[in-house]
Amino acid sequence: MKNFNDELKDLVLNGISIEMCDQNNKYLYYKYEKITINAFCCDSPAKSFLLKTEEHTGFYSYSKCTVQGKFLQRHVCFPNLNCSKRTHTDFFNTINEKHHISVNELINIPGIHIIQNLPLDDMHLVCLGVVRQILLLWKGSGNIGRVNVNSQKLPINIIKIISWRFFLLKKDTPSEYSQKLRPLDDLSRWKATEFRQFLLYTGIIVFHLVIPKTFYNNFLYLHVAMIILLSPNHL
Repeated sequence: MKNFNDELKDLVLNGISIEMCDQNNKYLYYKYEKITINAFCCDSPAKSFLLKTEEHTGFYSYSKCTVQGKFLQRHVCFPNLNCSKRTHTDFFNTINEKHHISVNELINIPGIHIIQNLPLDDMHLVCLGVVRQILLLWKGSGNIGRVNVNSQKLPINIIKIISWRFFLLKKDTPSEYSQKLRPLDDLSRWKATEFRQFLLYTGIIVFHLVIPKTFYNNFLYLHVAMIILLSPNHL
């Protein structure tokens, strides 16, 4: 990390000079470019490593506010929504000592805002997290597939209808998608790109008039929220 921090600090302070050449590879001039950091895209373990903070399973690991986690149903959860936000100044001064595990050199790089420049990771939190869990609940898998444990499990005939709709959509799926949606029987092998495609595009179609209205509205809230948050026009 020291080499990375030193090089990044040098780039931010001094920029980079690019040798410009013509079509014959003849030198013309040097072009100076200023380097700024827009964001670090990391999953939760990588973010804790980068920031030298408690790992994502810790009670004080959440990076956006000072909420203290609780251990519920074998998982660390953050149920309290009324907590103060973390700030760059508080992070710099290590106000919440339980959040930090060692000194973070990243804060010494000019122009970096620890809170704003490290966004939440939608691939793991939403696609492989929330969306996957919703589908597992509705399909039923392992212990959560038992009726007395999971009251949201959909009937097998509904699961078959949804999988059949996936099949019908295959031929109309644009080539820009890296993978076609597979049946729910293959849910354990779905990739993040499949969950993302399902959440943003095909889910509202295959679920329409098939699942209970309360289930559909719940999914629709997530769909609309992520459309807004992932939009380049969202501030």
